[in-house]
Amino acid sequence: MSGTPLYILLCSAEHEKIQMAAMLASVAAVSERPVTVFVSMGALPVFRRGAEPDEVYQGGAFSQVLRDKGTVKDTPEWVAKVGHEMVETVEHDGYWSVVVRKTK
Repeated sequence: MSGTPLYILLCSAEHEKIQMAAMLASVAAVSERPVTVFVSMGALPVFRRGAEPDEVYQGGAFSQVLRDKGTVKDTPEWVAKVGHEMVETVEHDGYWSVVVRKTK
């Protein structure tokens, strides 16, 4: 099923954004939809051959939805242990959303 081409512009070296672009391109390709991925200079370091993972992937914010109150208490300890930064924790009706900024 051919369709309208999908054009993806990858401008960031943040791991989550690269992963999302790859996932979108894969789903479109499997669906026989033409896909073109443009990689800007900002994303090129990820594709450098022989680079160490710590050099390649840049930090970004990610969020997690938690339903277990114990996990909410443990999350700040884990964030500090791995060297990230806790951005916010918000209690909702029956769950918590946690935003963490990756610094490594």
